[in-house]
Amino acid sequence: MSGAKNAALPIMAATLLAPGIFRLTNVPSLVDVKTMGHVLRVLGAQVEHRDHELTIDTTNCRYHEAP
Repeated sequence: MSGAKNAALPIMAATLLAPGIFRLTNVPSLVDVKTMGHVLRVLGAQVEHRDHELTIDTTNCRYHEAP
């Protein structure tokens, strides 16, 4: 069973508040989550989503404006 996207999306956005590596578990494999992952990548984050686990590395985020 996977978690709710309405919880995952704001948490994904919150990873931009501080540089670091974040591991989220129980994340659903939905288009909205993939789209948010793409936005984070454009901003410079590294995002990996595998088996309902999402790892976001915001250490090298250099952009502050989403496309």
